[in-house]
Amino acid sequence: TKYWKQPEVATGSEPLASLKAEDVVSVELFIGAAGERVKLFKDGEIWRLTNRFNALADSEDVELLIKKAAAAKRLVRAATDDKARFSNYELGDEQAPHLLLADKQGKELLHVLVGKGDNSSTDFIRYGGKTGASGVFELVDFGGSLDTLRSRLQLDADGKLDARSWLDVRAFKTLPGNAEATKIKIHDKDLEIELESTPDASQPGKRVWQVVAPERSFGNASAA
Repeated sequence: TKYWKQPEVATGSEPLASLKAEDVVSVELFIGAAGERVKLFKDGEIWRLTNRFNALADSEDVELLIKKAAAAKRLVRAATDDKARFSNYELGDEQAPHLLLADKQGKELLHVLVGKGDNSSTDFIRYGGKTGASGVFELVDFGGSLDTLRSRLQLDADGKLDARSWLDVRAFKTLPGNAEATKIKIHDKDLEIELESTPDASQPGKRVWQVVAPERSFGNASAA
């Protein structure tokens, strides 16, 4: 007598990827081929936003995203491998945010599309690129927390990316109303413009502005 043996079903969970958070020096986020891209790179101990003139990024936010990805686990069994159902998890090619992590040699450490389930505490992913299993997988071990991988992508209310949300706004401190500026420096990529002011002898309370770099010339007092 021959007995039919039911195929074994994969169970349990496994790491989303084999990577160490400290090896990541580049982070890229994008949605669709023509969507805005957020590009971040590590500069020593800080992070910068490549597509915002290398402005300072909020390093804490970047590090938390990387640590969340490095620690993430997924179910071994795919929720579905039917492409027609990918959109049910907001994982269609043109609707899902892509997350790419790379090391200092430019080697891709992780490329996933990050979707979601019926609530904000459940994430689903698809692997991008040429590596990783095919299909849609549920991320686990968030314990019902709203602090998920997707929540760390800084998406707006419409699920879109906004590079400005990654800026370190703590560096932008407003001046008090009675402040008197005497020097202004403007950095634009490799160009540095410097202005200095001196009291205007003919108009008490006013200042005369001059451009001192890259070439000395009179400045526009109103613009300054």
